[in-house]
Amino acid sequence: MKNKIPLDLLKRMRDEFKKYEIPVSLDLTLGTLPGRIFLGLCYKKAWDYFQEHESEHPVLVHGIRDFGSDNDHAWVELPGDIVFDGVFQRFYRKKDFNKFNKIIKTIKYPWTKKIFIRFLEDGTYGPWESK
Repeated sequence: MKNKIPLDLLKRMRDEFKKYEIPVSLDLTLGTLPGRIFLGLCYKKAWDYFQEHESEHPVLVHGIRDFGSDNDHAWVELPGDIVFDGVFQRFYRKKDFNKFNKIIKTIKYPWTKKIFIRFLEDGTYGPWESK
């Protein structure tokens, strides 16, 4: 899905959201690249993290943000109310993430073999449900 947010705005958002970042264990940071912004790749980067951190009991989330117009987004929720944002490659508290992203709708997918099969059958990282 195409991201409606321009790169310059994403950079400003990342800088503004920096105050909400939280430290996490080294295990959770494996495979992340916090110095990069992955514009338009939220579904892929959320899926990548989700499948690489199966042992952490992740929940893949597809949602909609309200930035004046609806904007699809994907991220991963972890135990302890931690969120990994694949676009920014950073970690946040769930309540802060939902607030600054203006989350208005979510569909959650806990890690199961069924979700992995769905990914293979759909051939896409998401979104998988109609809005």
